[in-house]
Amino acid sequence: MNEVLEEAEQSCKEVRKRKKKRFFDKKCEDESSEIFQHKKFKLALLQVNDRIEAELERRFQSMQKVNEISGFLSPKQLTTLDNKILREKASTLRNLYRDDLDKDELSVEIESFKYTVVSSDNLAGNESKKSKLNSTAHDF
Repeated sequence: MNEVLEEAEQSCKEVRKRKKKRFFDKKCEDESSEIFQHKKFKLALLQVNDRIEAELERRFQSMQKVNEISGFLSPKQLTTLDNKILREKASTLRNLYRDDLDKDELSVEIESFKYTVVSSDNLAGNESKKSKLNSTAHDF
């Protein structure tokens, strides 16, 4: 009997792993936890994307509001708008910042700034024309 027992112990050193019977509609625990982690990550990523989108939209609206208030101070707007419209926009800006801006001074300063911008644009335009003329003169 001992001989049979020894022979059995030698031939059965490895213990067979039990396999769990899987059905076609069931997933093993490892797969389901991996899928759960993937879905959890995807959900967190979607929440971050939603938060970023909402914040960008809020900031964009804020920038549009700032542009509506002070966009007339851009060089393009200053050169195209007439003084009457500039005074109206300056009045709107002054009403928002009553403690910081004086209505009459602001209008005068904006008109002065307009002529400074226009004259600097003219100087820049003349300089570019001169440089083009000089470059063509050097070509001959």
